[in-house]
Amino acid sequence: MMSKEIVIAVPSYATNAERQGYLDACEIAGIKCVRLINESTATALTYGFFRKADLTKDKARIVAFVDFGHSKLSITYASFLPGKMKILGTHSDKNMGARQIDYLLTDLLGGEFAKKYGCDPRTNARARLRLLDAIEKMRKLLTGNKEADISCESLLEDEDLKRQFTREQLEELIGPFMERFTKCLKDSITSTGINVPDIDFIELVGEATRIPCVLAAIKEIFGKDTSRTLNSTDCISRGCALQAAMLSPNYQVAGFEVEEYNQQPISISYKFKDSEKVVTKELFKVGTSFPSTKSITFEKKQGNASLMVHYADGVDLMEGLPSQISQYEIAEGKKDEKTEKCSFTMRVSNNIHNVACLDEAEFCQEWTEEEKIPIKASPTVVPPPKKEEEKKEEPKAEGDAAAAEGEAKPEAPAEGEAKPEEPKPTVVEPEQKFEIKKRNKKNFTKLKFSSSSFALAPNVRRDFKDLEVSLTSGDLEILERKELKNDLEAYSYEMRNNIDSYGTLEKYIDEATKATFLKDIGFVVDWIYGDGENATA
Repeated sequence: MMSKEIVIAVPSYATNAERQGYLDACEIAGIKCVRLINESTATALTYGFFRKADLTKDKARIVAFVDFGHSKLSITYASFLPGKMKILGTHSDKNMGARQIDYLLTDLLGGEFAKKYGCDPRTNARARLRLLDAIEKMRKLLTGNKEADISCESLLEDEDLKRQFTREQLEELIGPFMERFTKCLKDSITSTGINVPDIDFIELVGEATRIPCVLAAIKEIFGKDTSRTLNSTDCISRGCALQAAMLSPNYQVAGFEVEEYNQQPISISYKFKDSEKVVTKELFKVGTSFPSTKSITFEKKQGNASLMVHYADGVDLMEGLPSQISQYEIAEGKKDEKTEKCSFTMRVSNNIHNVACLDEAEFCQEWTEEEKIPIKASPTVVPPPKKEEEKKEEPKAEGDAAAAEGEAKPEAPAEGEAKPEEPKPTVVEPEQKFEIKKRNKKNFTKLKFSSSSFALAPNVRRDFKDLEVSLTSGDLEILERKELKNDLEAYSYEMRNNIDSYGTLEKYIDEATKATFLKDIGFVVDWIYGDGENATA
């Protein structure tokens, strides 16, 4: 399944301007970059993901990765638990690699050649490239042999370069280089604050780690034997593929948590328009994990501020790269009359690409409102009035008393008559009363802001994207036209062979038709090699 979602590996010391350039290039190419991952993190991910069975929950395994390749040196420390890894620290020398050794040998051998023959191969581009290629082969041979020959026939002005080189001569030549290498290893331990005895394994990556003196220096610094269980050619790409699968909803991958390491401290400087005071704060320190977001709240402020995101003072950036990351102008929030208290919040994030930016600016208003809350009350039930009892008369004679008792008895209702209704109680609804309560209300408003950074403007990216689409369609048209010409040429030769003498179709076509058809085929073949070379339609 073809996917346009990718993960790109970049050096851990890549700055914001460089990372933003990768993201812009992906968008122009019509590819979605779901993450920029550090090369050291991709290597550690490849190591930890496939060793889950070897890891224990009781104690984290700490591994030092020494990546010494053609152009740079990186030392990374990572801890591993089942289903989780954490980058403890990384230290790099962006201008130290095996190519520096090749340059030293080029100066030595090129100088000897110039002194002997009077022509310098270092000043001739083609001769220099040939010399560098021969030197690289010789250097690799010296990793396993004590001596090796270098040979370049007709290097310059028909003069040959032939020389024998020993491992002792190479180690003597790169003595200052090895001092710098050893210092970088020691600095990595110091800067990350790791305890060397706590390191469990030393994993080597990169072709230059095979040089015997380099290998000996690593063992001396760490006091442990090294291991080489990762494939140097694809360990980074494997880590990228794993991370892409983890971030994609189209693939189901076992969970593996990755805790990153921020190598360069990032600060912000802000100023409100009603003040000349500029305040600088460090938000993301060295060693903090990302992605992460931090909020800064200002009481009694309505926005109307300028914000600059930049690297902290003293950061070691490549010469020519800016320390500023981005600049923002934040609008002012409108305060309502009922507002009693207001605040302004900025949320700055160090996103998954390790690019710091302002996520949002928010204006908050608070006020108090009185609310009538009805009080529940039960209705009152009034019982019906009682019937008046007849006054008792004075006692009479027995006969008279019996007659009186007979008169006092109520008469029974006649047959077919309804029984009189008993009086019902009266329900009296109480008067509705209210309780006055004060409630605190809040209203949040997103503030608009304009930004300027090293990212391409949206309209510029759109123009570049349209240009890329037109160039790609033009290339596809050329390839399609070339394929059609090849098919036409193949058909012409095949048919000419089939209808010509001893062809498979010769007996099925008469001579007149055959002559005409062969003439047409000859015309087509001549056109293909003639005017057809530059035909556009």
